[in-house]
Order: sequence, then structure tokens, then C-alpha cells
Amino acid sequence: MNSTKILRAQDLSHESERLIECARTLEREGRFDLAETLHEQADHLRRVAGAYEAERSRP
Repeated sequence: MNSTKILRAQDLSHESERLIECARTLEREGRFDLAETLHEQADHLRRVAGAYEAERSRP
């Protein structure tokens, strides 16, 4: 796997963490509808990052 994909996977993981932090803030403010949307987006980014990681581990 080239370095661009490695960096992309790292970027996606980082963005996923940021979305989760924002979602937790929204939950504390009682904005559960928006928090749920951010959690869903974070899950999607983690799946994409995982796909990049899986590709990296292939021979």
C-alpha cells in the first residue's frame, strides 16, 4: 500500500475521533438527533479507514 493510502487511513481515523468528540458534546447539550448523525458518520469513516488498513495488510 502506498504512503498516500496510509496517510488517508490515518486522516480518516482522526476525523472519526473528532466527530465522536463533537457528538459527545451535542449529547451533553441534549441534541441527540445531531449526535446520532455524527456517530453514524464517524462509523462510516472508521469503516473506510479499516478498508484501507485491510488493503495494506494484503500481500
